[in-house]
Amino acid sequence: MFKGLVIFSMCLLFLLYSFFPIDLLELILSILAAIILLFVINQVKLPQKMISLILLLSGISIYVLMNVHITDALQGLLRNLPLLSLLLLVPLLAIPMKVSGYLESTYHYLSKWQNDSNKAFMGLTSLLSLLAPVLNMGSVRLVHEVARDVQFPTKLLGKSYFIGFSTAMLWSPYFASVALVLVSVNVRVTDYILVGLGYGVIQLGLGMLLFRFAKVEDEGVRIKAIPNATINESLHRLNIVKLISMIVGMIVSLLVLESFTTLSMLVLVSLISLIIPILWWIGSQQKSRMKDSFQEYLLSISSKSQNEIVLFLSAGFFGSAISYTSVARIIETTMGWASSVSLLFFIGLVVVIVSMFAMAGVHQIIIVPLLAMYAGTDVTGITPVALAVIFLMAWALSSILSPLNAINMLVSSLLGRSGFTTGMKWNGVYLFLLFVVGVMMAYSIQLLN
Repeated sequence: MFKGLVIFSMCLLFLLYSFFPIDLLELILSILAAIILLFVINQVKLPQKMISLILLLSGISIYVLMNVHITDALQGLLRNLPLLSLLLLVPLLAIPMKVSGYLESTYHYLSKWQNDSNKAFMGLTSLLSLLAPVLNMGSVRLVHEVARDVQFPTKLLGKSYFIGFSTAMLWSPYFASVALVLVSVNVRVTDYILVGLGYGVIQLGLGMLLFRFAKVEDEGVRIKAIPNATINESLHRLNIVKLISMIVGMIVSLLVLESFTTLSMLVLVSLISLIIPILWWIGSQQKSRMKDSFQEYLLSISSKSQNEIVLFLSAGFFGSAISYTSVARIIETTMGWASSVSLLFFIGLVVVIVSMFAMAGVHQIIIVPLLAMYAGTDVTGITPVALAVIFLMAWALSSILSPLNAINMLVSSLLGRSGFTTGMKWNGVYLFLLFVVGVMMAYSIQLLN
């Protein structure tokens, strides 16, 4: 738990620095991030460790060759800290959801739909699209347990998990992919949210439509049993309404705060993720349960977030180093050339590059910012909102496509199928439609502007 407290303290210190950006705080934060990185890097698996070490050593080499001062080099570790803080603090929002019984009510409705595959698919997919912004990949684990010992076909689950998860990747500012892309292309949440929601709703609708025509007869997958809920139907219904209202309230509060403050969207999301559980705790009569949940949270971020911590800090360090070299200029030139050929060619190139690196096991957190930061409107002539759609579509598509991506690996391991089967074979048509709709939206936005 001590390690979790140190990591949590780093996030709090970052929020403090956001309000008081003084040099001493920046130095302390940089040193703390470096210490955490050194301790955590030994706990990740070999592939992630190798990628992170390559990024760190490459970054150090660049800093040395370019005669960058050590304090400036250390600041490179802070480049992705806003995003990492968001990723680590957003799961705090799950605490009031669990304590208030909202998630228990979702178990109730899924059990009612066990004999209707269309309702079951709709319920699982919708639940994932609601919970994924808060719980990230933990939402998939949760939903996988939610079904109790109901015999849902594995193909139904494979389609539902990817479709529900990917829709959140397209619109929610509480999701790391959306937050990072919007910051990289300099788009405010208020300018993107309706476009992103539209994209997500379209994909959710297409996914459900595809399922109605798909054959999902398959052996069931037995899921860990969860005790039956004892509360009545009306209370279940009320809890679902409260859960949806809570998530809508989170989005609205973010839009309002962004409109009336100068704080970064990443900082605002982190603050909301911290403030809501605190307010809930103050007004709650279940303080002991919330305390236990917070202790579980600390254990979780120390034991289950090592990959994200190592990857985000090392990628930020490397990305900062790249800005001192001519590589940035090469990327910028390539992006400008691709857009001059045609918008479709630019979109295709972005998707291919991101997907190829994802297939090789390189996370989108490394590739997407490098491309997005040097593909601005002044270089490509493409409007920022259209760029956001393009990069988010590439991120979501490559996440499902790559057997080496974290979400693909999680789903394939839960269902006992290969990453190719769960990703490409079961969801290939959905991926094609994800690309087509993304292209159409990018063209529409570009034409309207």
